Amino acid sequence: LIGMIPFEDAFSKIVDSIKRLPLEKVDLLSGLDCVLAGDIKAGFDIPPFDKSAMDGYAVRSEDLSSQNELLCIGELQAGIFQKFVVNKGECVRIMTGSPLPSGADAVVMKEDTEKKGERIRILKPIRPLANVCSKGEDLQKRDTLLSRGSLLRPLEISLAASLGYAKIKIYRKPGVSILATGNEIIEPGEAIGFGKIFNSNSYLLISILSLMKIPYTYLGIAKDNEDELRSKIEEGLKSDLFILSGGVSVGDYDLVPKVLSMYGVKKIFHGISIKPGKPVFFGNKERCFVFGLPGNPVSVFVGFLLFIKPALDKMMGKKPNLNIQRGRLTADYHQKPGRKQFFPVKAIFNEGWLITPIKDYHGSADLASLKEANGFMITGGEISHLPKDAEVEFILYRKEIGLRNLDRP
Repeated sequence: LIGMIPFEDAFSKIVDSIKRLPLEKVDLLSGLDCVLAGDIKAGFDIPPFDKSAMDGYAVRSEDLSSQNELLCIGELQAGIFQKFVVNKGECVRIMTGSPLPSGADAVVMKEDTEKKGERIRILKPIRPLANVCSKGEDLQKRDTLLSRGSLLRPLEISLAASLGYAKIKIYRKPGVSILATGNEIIEPGEAIGFGKIFNSNSYLLISILSLMKIPYTYLGIAKDNEDELRSKIEEGLKSDLFILSGGVSVGDYDLVPKVLSMYGVKKIFHGISIKPGKPVFFGNKERCFVFGLPGNPVSVFVGFLLFIKPALDKMMGKKPNLNIQRGRLTADYHQKPGRKQFFPVKAIFNEGWLITPIKDYHGSADLASLKEANGFMITGGEISHLPKDAEVEFILYRKEIGLRNLDRP
């Protein structure tokens, strides 16, 4: 492709072009896996009062320096307000979470007592504030519990609930449209004929988006003709982000860039000096951003990992980050110099990352080779050979797309 740009330039252009989506206020549970768009602050102290951390007896600790039996004057249950004043020689039966009664400054655990009618014998000495959660010790009024930009996982949802938040502001998740193109592409389940291939690309993209809990619309397969492409591209441009696979190179039937241009899509770049994924297209029409990916499935995977996921992250208020790590090669590695390469590897953590290139990888059409991999090693285009134990950069893709990673103990 004429006008190919370096990988770093492509990544920067994407991150600079993509804008965060508008904010929306949603029910608390609807915010799960979204990014918080405003600080969550405490409206009151936590705990809001001095409270018991144990079932037992609320006492005046100074009384127990001269005696070990106290008169029980009542009982406090959590959530039921009763006003007691503990005077010299007295105690109150108290349950976990109940407010400490006036005059008391400690709680004796029930197992450290003996009941003798209305009198309670204390079996162990007690210090002031023992088994007491003090007012505001966890959080004080107006403290920030969750900051804007926090990812709302189950713990963060629970923390917001603990402050009484029923609704929260989040960055809206993007709506994504997916279209596969090519005369040779058929859907799984159809009868396969000579020269046909099944549509694995869309299933890969849809599966990743589902793991990321991002809403999508699947537009099916468009044949390599302008009429069919026009109708489906027109529909795809109604979304926040539109992903097409196939038809973006320079062959006679690679019509996607032409039809996108007909519908007013502004090209930001077309072609990146990487392997695999050279023909990647990126552009936009108003609020819709468009990625055209090559048709080979490993190219689609690499394109999503390197470019589309960071774009989605920025739309949702996250920081776009490839999380590039470093490890040591377990074997010699050879490649043909030319473009920056992303080569499938198996990464295992053993006092540092050990990186093993996948043997018998046959290139960007070889989807089957990825079943043994969990990341991509990054090598410069000038490199032809790296020796065993050389330090290399890599991306652990299973972690990046939300798959459980079992490679690190």
